[in-house]
Amino acid sequence: MRHEMSTTSAADDAHSTTVTVSRFHPSTPGVVEINVESADQLDQELDKAINDVSVAATSYRIGIMVTRLSAGRYIVRAHPEVPFGLIRQRHK
Repeated sequence: MRHEMSTTSAADDAHSTTVTVSRFHPSTPGVVEINVESADQLDQELDKAINDVSVAATSYRIGIMVTRLSAGRYIVRAHPEVPFGLIRQRHK
């Protein structure tokens, strides 16, 4: 089960942005999925996700993997193959 949060913000009515962030079940607190429609929001949302996942990564002393699934779609998770204190990025 996962919890989804969708936010919409608009600088003006012509340029609205939708960001969907999914936080998975509490038994997997180290996983966040991000879906953004605008590149303007990507860095901010990735930073938030990394900060959220870093709690689990620190607890388990592992690193963080950021996987790009497609344009605007990413999964950020604590990953045992990444050394503690590092963030790695991969593209599928």
